[in-house]
Amino acid sequence: MVTNKDKLSWLNSVSQLLSIKPVRSALIVLGIPLLATTVQWSLWGSIYPSSWFLYWPSVFFCIYLSTLKEGVVAIFLAAACAWWFFVPEPFTFIKQNYVAYAALIIFVSINIFACYLYALMKRSRARLDAKLSKVNATHNLLLTALDDGVFIAQDYKFVFCNPAFPKLLGYSATEFINSSFYKVVAPEYLSVWTERFEQRIAGISKPISNYEVQFQHRDGHYVWIELRANVAAYGDRPAVMGVARDITARKKQEEQLHLASAIFQNTQEGIAVTDLERKILVTNPAFNLISEYGTEDLIGHPIDFLYVEDKNKDTLHQIELALKVTGAWQGEVWKRRKGGDIYREWLAVSTIRKTDGEPFQLIYICLDVSRMQHVETYMEHLSQHDSLTDLPNRSLLYTRLNHSISIAKRDHKICAVLFLDLDRFKPINDEYGHAVGDEVLIEVAKRMRSRMRDVDTVARLGGDEFVVVIGSIDSSIDALNVAEELIATIESPVTLASSAQVSVGASIGVSLFPSHADNAAVLLEKADIALYEAKRAGRARCVVYEVESLNKQLRAPSNSAVIH
Repeated sequence: MVTNKDKLSWLNSVSQLLSIKPVRSALIVLGIPLLATTVQWSLWGSIYPSSWFLYWPSVFFCIYLSTLKEGVVAIFLAAACAWWFFVPEPFTFIKQNYVAYAALIIFVSINIFACYLYALMKRSRARLDAKLSKVNATHNLLLTALDDGVFIAQDYKFVFCNPAFPKLLGYSATEFINSSFYKVVAPEYLSVWTERFEQRIAGISKPISNYEVQFQHRDGHYVWIELRANVAAYGDRPAVMGVARDITARKKQEEQLHLASAIFQNTQEGIAVTDLERKILVTNPAFNLISEYGTEDLIGHPIDFLYVEDKNKDTLHQIELALKVTGAWQGEVWKRRKGGDIYREWLAVSTIRKTDGEPFQLIYICLDVSRMQHVETYMEHLSQHDSLTDLPNRSLLYTRLNHSISIAKRDHKICAVLFLDLDRFKPINDEYGHAVGDEVLIEVAKRMRSRMRDVDTVARLGGDEFVVVIGSIDSSIDALNVAEELIATIESPVTLASSAQVSVGASIGVSLFPSHADNAAVLLEKADIALYEAKRAGRARCVVYEVESLNKQLRAPSNSAVIH
């Protein structure tokens, strides 16, 4: 008795046999035409004189299952079987009826043509499938490689996301998909989020596309998200597609800067910052007031000239030794004001270090025991400038951009905003470390400042993002020319302190006042959108935002383009 196990074993053997290509080809090419011959022979009495009755479908079946060569062989075998067994005057190769020859030629010609067409169709389909597979793989790679979160929201829940978005909130992609808004949006922002989602879906108004919102992390704490969202079609239905960036660290930094600024605005200490050779880089008004020297009298000079040498010989030696050993010193010193008065001062000196721990600068905080005044200039500088490159930060950028807009409006000129992002910076940062990355950012900042006028602004927003404000120009061509000069300047190799050379590039998005917007926030938003298009278009190029649409038109022969 045959058991189920025996049947399964037999089926597996047959399956393995059919998986062998020569066996499969032989079964198709020989088996199907011979099977058709057998069946037609048994039915010959019913279908006579239809000599080709079963050979047409059997050949088409062979063509469907086989390759071009196998199909042609099957066609000729089927034609031979029909010719020998069923065409009038059977079992002879030479027929007296010329109609039989015409039928043979028609059968062979039509089926070979059909076989060729089907093979061509399969080849085209395979190429198309390969291209689609490549495109899908590229899209998946891009979505996976993005540090920013990408999502699609529909029916008050998140129906699609890249791995980065749920990772920001402590979820896996599987856990996050189809999560409702109330699960992840912070309660105080849920109503605003839902309202803007409904407005976008309904199309009744166009809410702000770029704004900040809080999400709730899986462990309960809140995460600040910078969001860019627009309406998109998903599954033939309206949905909201967005890009989310974690700005929690930036928010904390801004809060710390605001706190530091508030503290220093009410302090009575004088502050001076020097390089490691003790040459003065910057002072605040309180320091100037205490010393009676102006900033221009101090910058670039060694801070030691303020000390009274015969009263501070041992003290100066102690300061130098303490800075080498512990990086800090505090105590009393004697100084001389510009007018010649000698006064006693309480001084605290500390070493400012880079992120890698290397000494970078020295900060002197002094208190005139007899005449204390409020200090604020240096703290204002700290709160409005990037600590690494000394470029204006986001806060000062908005102030200067609004000022440039006012001047352009008064003089009927154009104001341009260039949103710049470095290309190939992340691999350098990952390979050589943050210290080298800082070197590159500092050099890029220097090059950008050297290319701009004094009335223009070069600001760093954070990471490898910069913004350039060009005021009072006559046409957009001027902005494009500046952008191309910046791209060329940045692309020059950077020589590091180790004598090694690295190269970065730049992509730039441009928005213009008054063509694109009349306020700073929207101009930056439009420039950011244009920057995204420049990145997508292949990097190392400049793209100008245009209101009409978002199709790129390259501006030959340069690397500039316009979003129409």
